[in-house]
Amino acid sequence: ASLRFIVVAAELMDAPSYLALGERCFGRAGASAVLWSLIGLLGGAFVQLSIIVVDLTEMLLATRVFQTVDYQPSRLLVTVLVLLLAFPLCLQRELLQLSFASSLSVGCILFTCFCIVSLSLSGDGEEEAWEVHTSVHYGSGSGAPGLRSTWPLATPIFALAFCSQFQILEIAHSIPAPQRRQYLPAVTYGAMGAAYGVYALVGLVCYGMLGERALRYPNVLTAFGNVPLVACGSLAIAAVNFLKLPLVLLPL
Repeated sequence: ASLRFIVVAAELMDAPSYLALGERCFGRAGASAVLWSLIGLLGGAFVQLSIIVVDLTEMLLATRVFQTVDYQPSRLLVTVLVLLLAFPLCLQRELLQLSFASSLSVGCILFTCFCIVSLSLSGDGEEEAWEVHTSVHYGSGSGAPGLRSTWPLATPIFALAFCSQFQILEIAHSIPAPQRRQYLPAVTYGAMGAAYGVYALVGLVCYGMLGERALRYPNVLTAFGNVPLVACGSLAIAAVNFLKLPLVLLPL
Protein backbone atom coordinates (compact mmCIF):
# COMPACT_ATOMS: atom_id res chain seq x y z
CA ALA A 1 0.00 0.00 0.00
CA SER A 2 2.81 2.44 0.84
CA LEU A 3 4.58 1.73 -2.46
CA ARG A 4 1.42 2.48 -4.46
CA PHE A 5 0.90 5.64 -2.40
CA ILE A 6 4.42 6.83 -3.29
CA VAL A 7 3.81 6.21 -7.00
CA VAL A 8 0.50 8.13 -6.96
CA ALA A 9 2.04 10.99 -4.97
CA ALA A 10 4.96 11.24 -7.40
CA GLU A 11 2.55 11.41 -10.35
CA LEU A 12 0.50 14.16 -8.66
CA MET A 13 3.62 16.17 -7.77
CA ASP A 14 5.36 15.41 -11.09
CA ALA A 15 8.38 14.17 -9.12
CA PRO A 16 10.92 12.05 -11.05
CA SER A 17 12.47 10.51 -7.91
CA TYR A 18 11.77 9.81 -4.23
CA LEU A 19 14.23 12.57 -3.29
CA ALA A 20 12.42 15.06 -5.50
CA LEU A 21 9.09 13.98 -4.03
CA GLY A 22 10.32 14.68 -0.50
CA GLU A 23 11.64 18.08 -1.55
CA ARG A 24 8.47 19.14 -3.38
CA CYS A 25 6.25 18.11 -0.48
CA PHE A 26 8.34 19.38 2.48
CA GLY A 27 11.09 21.52 0.98
CA ARG A 28 14.70 21.18 2.09
CA ALA A 29 13.64 19.33 5.26
CA GLY A 30 11.87 16.69 3.15
CA ALA A 31 14.91 16.18 0.94
CA SER A 32 17.14 15.85 4.00
CA ALA A 33 14.78 13.31 5.55
CA VAL A 34 14.95 11.16 2.41
CA LEU A 35 18.75 11.38 2.25
CA TRP A 36 19.24 10.42 5.90
CA SER A 37 16.74 7.58 5.48
CA LEU A 38 18.74 6.32 2.51
CA ILE A 39 21.97 6.35 4.47
CA GLY A 40 20.51 4.80 7.63
CA LEU A 41 18.20 2.15 6.19
CA LEU A 42 20.26 1.07 3.19
CA GLY A 43 23.53 1.24 5.09
CA GLY A 44 22.05 -0.98 7.80
CA ALA A 45 20.66 -3.36 5.18
CA PHE A 46 24.07 -3.63 3.51
CA VAL A 47 25.68 -4.53 6.85
CA GLN A 48 22.99 -7.13 7.56
CA LEU A 49 23.37 -8.78 4.15
CA SER A 50 27.14 -8.85 4.53
CA ILE A 51 26.88 -10.54 7.95
CA ILE A 52 24.58 -13.25 6.56
CA VAL A 53 26.83 -13.95 3.58
CA VAL A 54 29.97 -14.08 5.75
CA ASP A 55 28.31 -16.31 8.38
CA LEU A 56 27.16 -18.86 5.81
CA THR A 57 30.39 -18.73 3.79
CA GLU A 58 32.45 -19.24 6.93
CA MET A 59 30.28 -22.18 8.00
CA LEU A 60 30.45 -23.81 4.56
CA LEU A 61 34.23 -23.46 4.43
CA ALA A 62 34.61 -24.99 7.90
CA THR A 63 32.23 -27.90 7.33
CA ARG A 64 32.78 -28.61 3.62
CA VAL A 65 36.27 -27.45 2.67
CA PHE A 66 38.41 -27.59 5.82
CA GLN A 67 36.64 -30.36 7.73
CA THR A 68 39.56 -32.78 7.28
CA VAL A 69 42.32 -30.38 8.32
CA ASP A 70 43.02 -28.53 11.54
CA TYR A 71 42.23 -25.10 10.15
CA GLN A 72 39.44 -22.57 10.63
CA PRO A 73 38.92 -19.81 8.06
CA SER A 74 39.63 -16.28 9.27
CA ARG A 75 36.42 -14.25 9.56
CA LEU A 76 38.24 -11.10 8.47
CA LEU A 77 39.64 -12.85 5.40
CA VAL A 78 36.22 -14.25 4.47
CA THR A 79 34.66 -10.78 4.85
CA VAL A 80 37.29 -9.15 2.62
CA LEU A 81 36.89 -11.83 -0.07
CA VAL A 82 33.08 -11.54 -0.06
CA LEU A 83 33.20 -7.76 -0.45
CA LEU A 84 35.81 -7.93 -3.21
CA LEU A 85 33.79 -10.49 -5.14
CA ALA A 86 30.66 -8.35 -4.73
CA PHE A 87 32.31 -5.23 -6.16
CA PRO A 88 31.90 -6.07 -9.90
CA LEU A 89 28.26 -7.01 -9.28
CA CYS A 90 27.61 -3.57 -7.77
CA LEU A 91 28.82 -1.62 -10.81
CA GLN A 92 25.36 -1.74 -12.44
CA ARG A 93 23.59 1.59 -12.78
CA GLU A 94 20.07 0.55 -13.83
CA LEU A 95 17.50 -1.55 -11.96
CA LEU A 96 16.46 -3.36 -15.12
CA GLN A 97 20.00 -4.72 -15.43
CA LEU A 98 19.43 -6.50 -12.09
CA SER A 99 16.21 -8.27 -13.09
CA PHE A 100 18.06 -11.54 -13.78
CA ALA A 101 19.75 -11.40 -10.38
CA SER A 102 16.39 -10.76 -8.71
CA SER A 103 14.79 -13.74 -10.44
CA LEU A 104 17.74 -15.94 -9.52
CA SER A 105 17.40 -14.82 -5.89
CA VAL A 106 13.77 -15.92 -5.80
CA GLY A 107 14.74 -19.31 -7.18
CA CYS A 108 17.47 -19.73 -4.56
CA ILE A 109 15.05 -18.83 -1.77
CA LEU A 110 12.52 -21.41 -2.94
CA PHE A 111 15.25 -24.04 -3.19
CA THR A 112 16.39 -23.31 0.38
CA CYS A 113 12.81 -23.57 1.64
CA PHE A 114 12.59 -26.98 -0.04
CA CYS A 115 15.83 -28.05 1.70
CA ILE A 116 14.55 -27.05 5.14
CA VAL A 117 11.15 -28.73 4.73
CA SER A 118 12.81 -31.87 3.33
CA LEU A 119 15.14 -31.97 6.34
CA SER A 120 12.18 -31.92 8.72
CA LEU A 121 10.42 -34.69 6.79
CA SER A 122 13.53 -36.86 6.80
CA GLY A 123 13.68 -36.70 10.60
CA ASP A 124 17.32 -35.58 10.86
CA GLY A 125 18.10 -33.70 14.06
CA GLU A 126 20.35 -30.81 14.87
CA GLU A 127 24.00 -31.32 14.03
CA GLU A 128 26.47 -30.66 16.83
CA ALA A 129 29.60 -30.12 14.72
CA TRP A 130 28.89 -26.44 14.10
CA GLU A 131 27.53 -25.72 17.58
CA VAL A 132 30.99 -25.13 19.07
CA HIS A 133 31.77 -22.53 16.42
CA THR A 134 28.46 -20.72 16.77
CA SER A 135 28.84 -20.62 20.54
CA VAL A 136 32.13 -18.76 20.08
CA HIS A 137 30.54 -16.08 17.91
CA TYR A 138 27.09 -15.76 19.42
CA GLY A 139 27.20 -17.18 22.96
CA SER A 140 26.48 -20.74 23.99
CA GLY A 141 23.66 -20.10 26.43
CA SER A 142 20.01 -20.69 25.73
CA GLY A 143 16.87 -18.93 26.86
CA ALA A 144 16.48 -15.24 27.64
CA PRO A 145 20.21 -14.27 27.77
CA GLY A 146 20.72 -15.50 24.20
CA LEU A 147 17.63 -13.62 23.07
CA ARG A 148 18.78 -10.39 24.67
CA SER A 149 22.20 -10.63 23.05
CA THR A 150 20.98 -11.28 19.51
CA TRP A 151 17.69 -9.42 19.01
CA PRO A 152 19.39 -6.27 17.57
CA LEU A 153 20.35 -8.38 14.55
CA ALA A 154 16.69 -8.28 13.52
CA THR A 155 16.64 -4.48 13.20
CA PRO A 156 18.42 -4.26 9.81
CA ILE A 157 15.99 -6.82 8.41
CA PHE A 158 13.25 -4.20 8.66
CA ALA A 159 15.59 -1.72 6.97
CA LEU A 160 16.01 -4.19 4.12
CA ALA A 161 12.23 -4.41 3.73
CA PHE A 162 12.14 -0.65 3.14
CA CYS A 163 14.78 -0.70 0.38
CA SER A 164 12.03 -1.01 -2.20
CA GLN A 165 10.60 2.34 -1.05
CA PHE A 166 13.57 4.12 -2.62
CA GLN A 167 13.36 2.20 -5.89
CA ILE A 168 9.63 1.98 -6.51
CA LEU A 169 9.48 5.00 -8.84
CA GLU A 170 12.17 3.57 -11.13
CA ILE A 171 10.33 0.22 -11.12
CA ALA A 172 6.98 1.93 -11.81
CA HIS A 173 8.46 3.90 -14.72
CA SER A 174 9.67 0.66 -16.32
CA ILE A 175 6.14 -0.82 -16.40
CA PRO A 176 3.69 0.34 -19.11
CA ALA A 177 0.88 2.39 -17.55
CA PRO A 178 -2.13 0.34 -18.78
CA GLN A 179 -0.50 -2.90 -17.66
CA ARG A 180 0.29 -1.37 -14.26
CA ARG A 181 -3.33 -0.33 -13.70
CA GLN A 182 -4.73 -3.67 -14.81
CA TYR A 183 -2.46 -6.32 -13.35
CA LEU A 184 -0.10 -4.86 -10.75
CA PRO A 185 -2.44 -5.04 -7.68
CA ALA A 186 -3.30 -8.69 -8.35
CA VAL A 187 0.36 -9.62 -8.90
CA THR A 188 1.38 -7.77 -5.74
CA TYR A 189 -1.24 -9.44 -3.54
CA GLY A 190 -0.49 -12.84 -5.05
CA ALA A 191 3.26 -12.49 -4.43
CA MET A 192 2.69 -11.31 -0.85
CA GLY A 193 0.35 -14.21 -0.12
CA ALA A 194 2.70 -16.80 -1.56
CA ALA A 195 5.72 -15.40 0.29
CA TYR A 196 3.78 -15.28 3.55
CA GLY A 197 2.78 -18.94 3.25
CA VAL A 198 6.27 -20.16 2.37
CA TYR A 199 8.05 -18.14 5.06
CA ALA A 200 5.53 -19.15 7.73
CA LEU A 201 5.95 -22.81 6.81
CA VAL A 202 9.75 -22.65 7.00
CA GLY A 203 9.65 -20.74 10.28
CA LEU A 204 7.34 -23.31 11.88
CA VAL A 205 9.47 -26.18 10.58
CA CYS A 206 12.69 -24.69 11.99
CA TYR A 207 11.19 -23.98 15.41
CA GLY A 208 9.66 -27.44 15.42
CA MET A 209 13.07 -29.05 14.86
CA LEU A 210 15.05 -26.84 17.26
CA GLY A 211 12.59 -25.71 19.93
CA GLU A 212 14.23 -23.39 22.45
CA ARG A 213 17.64 -24.21 20.98
CA ALA A 214 16.73 -21.82 18.15
CA LEU A 215 17.74 -19.00 20.50
CA ARG A 216 21.38 -20.03 20.09
CA TYR A 217 21.40 -19.38 16.34
CA PRO A 218 20.84 -15.89 14.89
CA ASN A 219 20.94 -17.68 11.54
CA VAL A 220 19.02 -20.94 11.91
CA LEU A 221 20.81 -22.57 8.96
CA THR A 222 24.02 -22.67 11.01
CA ALA A 223 22.30 -25.14 13.36
CA PHE A 224 22.58 -27.84 10.69
CA GLY A 225 26.16 -27.33 9.54
CA ASN A 226 26.94 -30.95 8.60
CA VAL A 227 23.69 -31.84 6.83
CA PRO A 228 24.50 -31.95 3.08
CA LEU A 229 20.99 -30.86 2.05
CA VAL A 230 21.10 -27.78 4.28
CA ALA A 231 24.65 -27.06 3.13
CA CYS A 232 23.22 -26.70 -0.37
CA GLY A 233 20.46 -24.48 0.99
CA SER A 234 22.99 -22.40 2.92
CA LEU A 235 24.99 -21.89 -0.25
CA ALA A 236 21.81 -20.79 -2.03
CA ILE A 237 20.89 -18.29 0.71
CA ALA A 238 24.44 -16.92 0.68
CA ALA A 239 23.99 -16.44 -3.07
CA VAL A 240 20.62 -14.72 -2.49
CA ASN A 241 22.10 -12.13 -0.13
CA PHE A 242 25.14 -11.75 -2.37
CA LEU A 243 22.85 -10.96 -5.32
CA LYS A 244 20.86 -8.49 -3.21
CA LEU A 245 23.88 -6.31 -2.49
CA PRO A 246 23.56 -4.26 -5.70
CA LEU A 247 19.83 -3.79 -5.06
CA VAL A 248 20.82 -2.09 -1.81
CA LEU A 249 23.88 -0.22 -3.06
CA LEU A 250 22.33 1.14 -6.27
CA PRO A 251 19.89 3.54 -4.54
CA LEU A 252 22.43 4.18 -1.76
